[in-house]
Amino acid sequence: MVKGVDVSEFQGEVDWARAKAAGVGFAMLRAGYGKGNADARFAANAAACSALSIPFGAYWFGYPLSVSDAEKEAAYCAEALKSCRITFPVAYDFEYNSVAWCVKNGVTADGAFATACAKAFCEGVRKAGYPPAVYTNADFAERMFDLSALS
Repeated sequence: MVKGVDVSEFQGEVDWARAKAAGVGFAMLRAGYGKGNADARFAANAAACSALSIPFGAYWFGYPLSVSDAEKEAAYCAEALKSCRITFPVAYDFEYNSVAWCVKNGVTADGAFATACAKAFCEGVRKAGYPPAVYTNADFAERMFDLSALS
């Protein structure tokens, strides 16, 4: 089994050499969220992982109000990744805060909506040259997504 970590600006400055010594074999780094909001630590985390040969992928936390928003999020994500060499997939993260954002803005975020947004994001990053993935919690994987439509 390979240990991986999910890292965003919320973890602050990570001691990547220590993480690698502790057995971290890969990282999924938040590149950003919503409408072009870059994660404040993404560039530094990506550079550190690269310098220490820690394979990493990236994810974009989705706050879409439409499928078109998810397509734009894919473009924002691809732009954020231009300065680094991703070695793992690029994922769309759609979870409870995504749904809360939709509800707050009058959008019904049901399974069909979540699946359509994830599909649009994945197609966008695939067209940009990155292998796509959906990154979510177990509850949403079971209840909110039509996984057969995403494969």
